[in-house]
Amino acid sequence: MAEAMLSNRHTMDADMNTLCEIIGMKRKYKKIINELGYLSTINDTMQSSDLIKQEDRLTADIRAGFLTFIKWKEYNETGTLDEFEEYTEDDEGKKCCEEIEAVLLNPTKSAEEPQMDADMLHILKEIGFTNADRSRLEEGGILTVANLKDNESQLKEKKCCGLMNDIQDRLLIVIKWFDNNPNASPKSFSTKEYEGTVDKLERRKKLVDTYVNMLGRALPNENPYNGYFGLSVQETCKAMDDDPTLFDEAVEEFKSRVLREKASNLIKGVKHFEVDKYLRHIVTIFHDHLKDPRPVHERKGTLISLYGGAQANKTGFEGLNQAIAAVLGGKRWDEKDKDKINEYTGMPTFLVTQGNRECKDKLKKLKDLSIGTCVGRGEIIVVPNSSDTKTDKETKRRLSQARLFRGRGTHIFSDSVAQADAMIEYARHYHNMNPNGHSIMSVDEVDDFIRTEKGSQAFEKKLQELSSVLRPTIVVIITATPIAVMYHMDNVKERFNCEGHTHFFRLNPGEDYIRNEDLRHHPTFLTRGECEKKEPYKTEGLSIPYSSKAQIEFITTSLAPRGLILVCTCPYVNVTGANVFEQAESIQDLTKKLSMPSSERESDNSLALLAEKAMRLTSEEPEHSLTAELVPIVIVVTGESSWGLSVKFPHAKWDKETWKEERFGALLEHIDEKHLETPVMLFGNYKSMGRCFSFRSRRRVPTGMIIHLGTQNIQTLIQLAGRLLGYIKSVLRRNGFENPVLLTTEKDFDTIQNYAKLMDFTIERVENGDTIEQAMHGIKEAIPNELAFFLRTYRELGKIKGPRDQLVTFAKTTPKKVHVGVVQNGTTTTITGTVHTPKVIESLKLLLGKDGVEVHEDTIFQDLNRDQTYRISEQELKSELDRLCDMSLLEELVKEATFTGNYTTEDKQWYNIKPAIVNVQLGRHKKRPSLSGASVKEKKSKGGR
Repeated sequence: MAEAMLSNRHTMDADMNTLCEIIGMKRKYKKIINELGYLSTINDTMQSSDLIKQEDRLTADIRAGFLTFIKWKEYNETGTLDEFEEYTEDDEGKKCCEEIEAVLLNPTKSAEEPQMDADMLHILKEIGFTNADRSRLEEGGILTVANLKDNESQLKEKKCCGLMNDIQDRLLIVIKWFDNNPNASPKSFSTKEYEGTVDKLERRKKLVDTYVNMLGRALPNENPYNGYFGLSVQETCKAMDDDPTLFDEAVEEFKSRVLREKASNLIKGVKHFEVDKYLRHIVTIFHDHLKDPRPVHERKGTLISLYGGAQANKTGFEGLNQAIAAVLGGKRWDEKDKDKINEYTGMPTFLVTQGNRECKDKLKKLKDLSIGTCVGRGEIIVVPNSSDTKTDKETKRRLSQARLFRGRGTHIFSDSVAQADAMIEYARHYHNMNPNGHSIMSVDEVDDFIRTEKGSQAFEKKLQELSSVLRPTIVVIITATPIAVMYHMDNVKERFNCEGHTHFFRLNPGEDYIRNEDLRHHPTFLTRGECEKKEPYKTEGLSIPYSSKAQIEFITTSLAPRGLILVCTCPYVNVTGANVFEQAESIQDLTKKLSMPSSERESDNSLALLAEKAMRLTSEEPEHSLTAELVPIVIVVTGESSWGLSVKFPHAKWDKETWKEERFGALLEHIDEKHLETPVMLFGNYKSMGRCFSFRSRRRVPTGMIIHLGTQNIQTLIQLAGRLLGYIKSVLRRNGFENPVLLTTEKDFDTIQNYAKLMDFTIERVENGDTIEQAMHGIKEAIPNELAFFLRTYRELGKIKGPRDQLVTFAKTTPKKVHVGVVQNGTTTTITGTVHTPKVIESLKLLLGKDGVEVHEDTIFQDLNRDQTYRISEQELKSELDRLCDMSLLEELVKEATFTGNYTTEDKQWYNIKPAIVNVQLGRHKKRPSLSGASVKEKKSKGGR
């Protein structure tokens, strides 16, 4: 019996024995192999992978060794056992074996591993993939050609399955081959086909590279790339026009030069901006310039408008523009070695902003944004200003001229005539050296530079002169309050030497950004003229200028640990008895008193305090109380005057010297080091707290604000409210606050809430084909009434007077929605009507008692228009009467035909008024409760300051 068993045993051959030794098999397992019978030869082994996986008489490491050999052999059909032994000794072979063993040892792995299909295996073999790379693809779920195509975006981003970049590039070439051969079988793919595709892609890439290097060249006909592939500049442009995918590749190449991998600051700074759309637009502009046969100095520029919320990181966009300018004009080639690139040619950028301090701030930010880009930090320069020494001015002048001599550099200047003159000199110098040179000009806070309708103000004239001398190819206007600028867009184009269609781009801030519509209002509203110089608010024996009961109520209820309250109600800095310093100190003194025990507060028996106490006892006003920890540190900001920043700690004197040259953020960081839990209040006027200022630190952000202006315009109001906006939501939540709270007038709050919404509506209409005038006047699509804040405010849109009145006169808006309560069978129901509905119902009630139940359409129309202060058109009346018929409050009777002189008839309607109309009651809006719970009494307007 034993002899029979031995005779049936299959003995492994020499190659199989060698394989067993390579994978480290012991003698006892060789006996098991002989007993199994299906692993006698290499060929047997190659066909037995499923049996090996399930063979429980062999240890996991032995099975893993066999399976590793099978996997290796699939890619190395002619490979020898010596080569396999070398493979098992290197890191790749060891890793492959370990991964297979791990799978075999996993008891939860019951289902069969997904296997790559034959087509995909064939492709990987042709492009020389290793077993390890194949395993990574299988782990990533890429088992078929369809799976490979689905992962194209990840391959482009070099984020596919942990593969090396060059391996991912090979797979992209495979995808490109399938794109070029959509009907080809995967089996027809070969190494030769792969190499042919690589050659085509390399030639295509060189053509794209050539084209991108042409963009921004001063004189295309003198371009050193002219004649590449035997194509002229015009023929190269035609190749781009004829093949949209080629143009797409050119845009991607341009993007890779602007946003280099190391430019992390810039990439982060523009993550909420439409970068791809913007770069495509820039390439398109310079593409058109390449095809334009006219010299550059005979062309006009293109106007681009960027808008977004205040403090939405518009500086990141300016950093993007300087990076764009640095790579335009192509690569600068070494004269001796045409294959050696020294640097990009580039073109200069000119940036105008507000004030010398803002110039310095821009300089620091733009240098940070230049890290990793093609912009050298030394190429970003501030134009000399009046505060510089003679040596500093000369150094800056020489630096600017040196940069312009090379046709590069970012040149920052403020809104002063002297600095504009310096820029005009630089522009002339640049064009003397580069007669047909391109340039980019950025105008930050452009709405503040549109000061007169005809551009007659001194700086306006200089800015227009600079545009005519510089002749910028692109002018970028930047602002958070663009509506006033849009109203004068033709004028703006003329000032900046531009023509054609204006393109709008918006910043789309992320989730951490607080927007206008996120602001909450205090339960009460201020009234116009409430905070007056002539009527200081008196309480607790103190006289507080430019304040009111509502303002004090807001402050005492809003003071909280880590809070920051901004107050902008006092316009004066130096007026005795009514300045911002006295306001801040008085409010600090008031909080000290309110933090005292009642017994100590009442120990002062002055007649004023006794009289005030008696008034409190007879009124509904609650007594305020605070803890000593909530007495705020007060700060006054007065812009760029000699006062600068002043700070007063509780129980200390004003410090007007230490921080007068510093930014607010530095002072607040200093306070937060030791007094983070102490509230801070900041006081200033609309000039010192408006645009270009940021009031926050790393650990503290604005939590509330009071705004009470005189006759200032809407853009000033929006810029002030913008101090509450920004990427601050996470800091607010960390400090225990919801969204910032605002105290202002009801009409101003309506404007703040709807300004950005109206802008978005207008731009959407422009993108849909409307002209700017049509969009702003609601000609093709009426402006929603809730967005038409200009109907409800007396403020001008911007510095130029008149546009708001024109909007009120000519803009088409939807009817205002009102609510009407209808009482039927003792139950009141609410319907939605328009602003005319209440008037029509009241008229019908009167006519029912006067003329009976039947009434003619003309009679209703005449009755409504008898009041000179109210007008309704016949069409509007018809719509209202139809609505009341639908509500069964009216019934249509026969129409009356009237003959006119042209033998045509005009139908007029008779109506039957239902008795139920007398029960209609007009709904009223609920009044907002005050902080004490009582309703707020309506106050008469006292007029502006």
